[in-house]
Amino acid sequence: MAKEATGGIPDLAKCTTKFGEAFLKAETKAGLGVCPTEGDTAAVEGRIDTDTDAIKAMLSGVRFVDNGDGTVTDNQTGLEWEKKTDDSTVHDKDNRYTWTSSGTDPDGTAFTDFLGELNDCESMDGATITGGFAGHCDWRLPTIVELQTILLAPYPCGTSPCIDMTVFGPTVASYY
Repeated sequence: MAKEATGGIPDLAKCTTKFGEAFLKAETKAGLGVCPTEGDTAAVEGRIDTDTDAIKAMLSGVRFVDNGDGTVTDNQTGLEWEKKTDDSTVHDKDNRYTWTSSGTDPDGTAFTDFLGELNDCESMDGATITGGFAGHCDWRLPTIVELQTILLAPYPCGTSPCIDMTVFGPTVASYY
């Protein structure tokens, strides 16, 4: 970013003049709306606040952080987890989903119903995304190794259920 020679204050007009065409080419190649611009101040500041909070949590030694939006972040692995509920929604602990409806392919209700609802997003302008669970449209099922990272104790766990319900919400003791 260009700075005034006397005060060190960023001069966005100089940047626009000098790098405007290159910036437009880069943003077009990456996809419109990917790169922040002068008008994106609130979005950039929000991202800074979120990242700052995450860094504070990591430095404090806190492992799991309740994000206040139905999700929990694991500061050890960087994974974001859905919190379960007891409210008859897609997040309800009593819901059961299948892996397959055809016999082997991942085409069961875990994909069609559960992930289908969590990832139900739309973009009217190609850049702004609405919908999705907790503002994300890329939810997936965890691997077995990822799932084992949230156990209270190494497998076989001696408690039932084997995850912290104060962190992840009500949970049904079952095989996953």
